[in-house]
Amino acid sequence: MTNQELWMILPIVFVGISVLATILVEVTANNFNKTLYTSLFFLVLALLSSLNIWFEWTFVSSSEYLFGDTISVDKFAVFFYFLIIFVTIFTFIVSRDYLLRIKHDRGELLILILLSLTGMMVLVSARELITIYVALELSSLPLIALGAIRRGKYSAEIGLKFFVLSSVSTAILIYGFVFLYGLVGSTHLTQIAIELKNTNIAEPALLFSIVAIIAGFGFKMALVPWQSWIPDFYQGAPIPVTAFLSVASKASAFAIVIRIFVITLDNSISVEFWVTVFSLVSVLSMSIGNFIALRQTNFLRLLGYSTIAQAGYMLIGIAAFTSNGLGVNGLLYYLAGYGFSNLTVFFVFLLINSKFDDDRIDNLNGLIHNSPFLAIFIILGLLSLLGMPPTVGFMGKLFVFSAAIDSGLIWLAVIGGINTVVGAYYYLRIIKKIIFDKSNSSENIPVNKTLYVTYSIGALGIIFLGVLPALLLNLTKSAIESLI
Repeated sequence: MTNQELWMILPIVFVGISVLATILVEVTANNFNKTLYTSLFFLVLALLSSLNIWFEWTFVSSSEYLFGDTISVDKFAVFFYFLIIFVTIFTFIVSRDYLLRIKHDRGELLILILLSLTGMMVLVSARELITIYVALELSSLPLIALGAIRRGKYSAEIGLKFFVLSSVSTAILIYGFVFLYGLVGSTHLTQIAIELKNTNIAEPALLFSIVAIIAGFGFKMALVPWQSWIPDFYQGAPIPVTAFLSVASKASAFAIVIRIFVITLDNSISVEFWVTVFSLVSVLSMSIGNFIALRQTNFLRLLGYSTIAQAGYMLIGIAAFTSNGLGVNGLLYYLAGYGFSNLTVFFVFLLINSKFDDDRIDNLNGLIHNSPFLAIFIILGLLSLLGMPPTVGFMGKLFVFSAAIDSGLIWLAVIGGINTVVGAYYYLRIIKKIIFDKSNSSENIPVNKTLYVTYSIGALGIIFLGVLPALLLNLTKSAIESLI
């Protein structure tokens, strides 16, 4: 391995070392704060090394593929490094007080999240089918334990359900990979793309492979009809785990789907087929997610159905990938904006849940009167998820809907707009409870300075990137250009 290759893989190396270091500190120090700070230290190192790759501070990045063309640390991968590492850092910081109140498995929770993060970072860089499978399993298996980590009866049910559905989806994915390998004789995405474009394979086996691959990743992306685990997991897993899963897992899955479909399967024979499949799945996810969310009284289950709908909106970006890059650029923008919005909502509700020990939406009643700053933060997050200007969520939807129109998928943009109106009902219903309903308690919710800073970063990201979208779009364009 050359020095340049070592610099290129340092982000993944630091996250891997963070797992070992966190285990060592957890076992020897018996002090949760030390365990937390150890994990954060290595995450910051991973973030700095990712910045080093992007800006080329100490070396000139190479476009060559690493480890026998199995991974590529291009700007596309580094963009997702930024996103999922930031998500993990903020999850750990905000969750500190919450985790200190837990009597068991605090360190284990951090270690399992770091293990999952390691798999996600390999996944967004993978360029070979076996590597994709191994990375996917490394990112998914820790989530099974995290879903059941509360050790309650309901948590055990969640862990088992996630395990079964994850196993089935992975088996279907491998089946799709096997058919694809049988057609082209290679597991490398670069070679697969060359073979498909040179031979224009148009066999039923290729179409079956495409459907199986979409089904396999549909589980990770929370798409209909593979979404049944989402509401239960959101309600039963610890909120920090759910917050991490809602953004990081979805982002890594979308990243590898872009690599496989937009780049590898971009041949004239199969494109029309998989664009149609993605379009139909997008409609189902938006519609079912929004309409079922209308009836929810549990806030976490509502967010679960909301994330299904959000995944449907994001999928428009892949279906509209032919729109001069606007579709995929819009998708990356949407994912980053969704990270700011969703985490802000989750982290504010984490404090409210800690006070009431209850997930009901009614616990938000009158929040503006007792804790005005918390109310402002969560309202901004909800408005961004709704897609209200001038938030980053509005710009994300504008980009993917515009891409759909440019690609000739006007009907898909119209359905997306209708679903946005449907979603407005339950988002605005929550905001109405926060502002106008009578509070269930007259006590303020204490917030320390660290949390205020973290919430403020989320709020500033929601507004700032909504008002000045070019700042983020420049990053997404650089990421897509390196991928192509």
